[in-house]
Amino acid sequence: MFKTRWLNTLFKRIFAMVFWTSNPALYRMSHGYHHRYTLHRKSEGEEVHPRPEPAETALASAIRIIDPAGFLMAVYDKIYALFIPYARNTRRGVWHRYVHANATAEERREAYWTNAGQLFLHALIAIAAITTGHGFVIVVVTLPLFYGGKWVHHLIHDTMHVGRHPEVDDFRLCCRSVKLDPFSSFLYWHMEYHVEHHTFPGIPCYNLKRFHAQTREHWETPQTLLEAWREMNQHSKKLMYIPDPT
Repeated sequence: MFKTRWLNTLFKRIFAMVFWTSNPALYRMSHGYHHRYTLHRKSEGEEVHPRPEPAETALASAIRIIDPAGFLMAVYDKIYALFIPYARNTRRGVWHRYVHANATAEERREAYWTNAGQLFLHALIAIAAITTGHGFVIVVVTLPLFYGGKWVHHLIHDTMHVGRHPEVDDFRLCCRSVKLDPFSSFLYWHMEYHVEHHTFPGIPCYNLKRFHAQTREHWETPQTLLEAWREMNQHSKKLMYIPDPT
């Protein structure tokens, strides 16, 4: 997001504390594989395709206004990870245990202390808010991830790869770029230029739009969200179709 490394590191720490259910150190372990072996099922487990995802997915997320079970499981996972070695952590899938086992000792330490820091910071915030009589601070700072639905996230983010071709080495086939309004593009860190991002991941996100414009002859025209979800729906129907045995 920024030209200087220290600013990127600073805001990574800040976002890690705000978006406390996700561990950026673990994400980095996995995301490197995703970029090197995009949609190759034997080499990356972050995005396993083909998979069906009809439009009802975004709708179901939109109407799920409150998620108390998600909050309880997030707290449980944070505490569980403090005391159970990652390789034996039954709350983690095979893929994440694999990338953790193949990470360096320094990366594993960072993942552990990031998890601990996220948990203790929000615990301190909760204690301070309750003891000072400002309990609503918890609702504003810690709980936003568990209310309001995530339909915008699904509507935009899930267009990256769903309905595209797995097991190919051409990022123009396994990724999708879409058109967004300027505000949504800013919130999304310009990742709607996803084909370009995968092909040249070293390009800073704030330069992706300009890069796309300068090299447009090499890419498909980015789809609108409606066009992307229409393609995703057609793909999902094919995957979910079961012929009549008679």
